Amino acid sequence: PKLITFDATGTLMRLRRPMGNSYRDALISSLSARKLMRGSPLDADELAAFDVEPAAIALGFGVAYKAQCAELKCFGSGRISSRDWWSTVVSNTFVQAGVRQTVVEREMPSVFGALYSDFGSSANWELMDASAGVVQQIARWRAQLPVGELKLGVISNFDDRLPGLLASLGIADLFDFIITSHAHGQEKPCASIFDLARERAGLSAEDVSPSTCVTSGADLGKLDPALFGVMGETPHERVPTLGFIPRVIGAPAITALPTDGESDPANQAALKKAKVELDDPHADEGDEDGESAWFLGLRDDVPQKGR
Repeated sequence: PKLITFDATGTLMRLRRPMGNSYRDALISSLSARKLMRGSPLDADELAAFDVEPAAIALGFGVAYKAQCAELKCFGSGRISSRDWWSTVVSNTFVQAGVRQTVVEREMPSVFGALYSDFGSSANWELMDASAGVVQQIARWRAQLPVGELKLGVISNFDDRLPGLLASLGIADLFDFIITSHAHGQEKPCASIFDLARERAGLSAEDVSPSTCVTSGADLGKLDPALFGVMGETPHERVPTLGFIPRVIGAPAITALPTDGESDPANQAALKKAKVELDDPHADEGDEDGESAWFLGLRDDVPQKGR
């Protein structure tokens, strides 16, 4: 292949804990700090906010997020900042969950600041069990190819915090480019966002085919091919599960790759900078997300089809 792209959420990374719990903890922390600062008991509305359940917050978030997406798509792309976009979502989430509007308005500066920061970093996100191993495996394989032969990128319906978020997770430097729907102004699976990835990879439209372009995303298996507009008569190879990519593209198992000392020096520097440990990804087998089965094929002696 000439180009491999990855989705972010659900493919490379996932939330560390349920969103409702994070929102509730931020609200309680803010209310507790307010009580200490003013030296008097919380009022009835503030006390009631302590009883709001994470499940109610999660439901409220669904309503608020859907409404904001309908009003301003792509996290406000071209119209407002993603920070302002999310501020409305967070505020309306708490109101939908049953927190009094007056309490929400008082606590929003503190609550939103903490949430926006934490949801833009590894504080609230972690790598999927298989993702670091698979991307690292492909990066090491790429180091054995001619320079510029293979480009790696991320295409995700995410806001402008994604590059920094992937950096905080230690994998940003493994990719040649990161494209977000917020920056592009259109969401996957629109054709134009994949065309942009093709351009970033230095490929022409005629270069795009299942044998040259592979894309992986947790949601791809749910898409009707007719809706996956990119790829028209020369579609990218769609791989719903990240762990299948090495077999699809014919990359060797990680144990067949050179050791650290034998790898390309430039690649080693990039891996060190990204703080990715060169561990055997099989160590993460046994997880609850189904990634364990992804790596079984890497151990098979079945000949792999090169692309």
